[in-house]
Amino acid sequence: MKTLNIIIPSDFTLSSLNIIPVLAERYPDQKLNISFVHFLQLSDSISDLLLLSRRSREYQLISDEFYAGCTMLKNDYADQIENIIPDFFMATQWLYLKTIWKKKRQA
Repeated sequence: MKTLNIIIPSDFTLSSLNIIPVLAERYPDQKLNISFVHFLQLSDSISDLLLLSRRSREYQLISDEFYAGCTMLKNDYADQIENIIPDFFMATQWLYLKTIWKKKRQA
């Protein structure tokens, strides 16, 4: 069974999880790795950049209900979904984000 990697822009609300049953139905013969991604603009401040690798502040924005919903859906579609990952993508320029997005869509 082929694994399909899917990136979904998200605000990490429960309603953003509604796409998972649709994806499972649309790709019944494929394993799914689903990444919910929220895009943030990276700060120009040197002190922010130095502390970036130690930051987990953004993950506090993701509610426990969202994590619970991810777990529930992963269990409901255990034969299909390998991973559901909430993540943040940071960049200094939106053009860079656009380039990355196009490359991921072509892969």
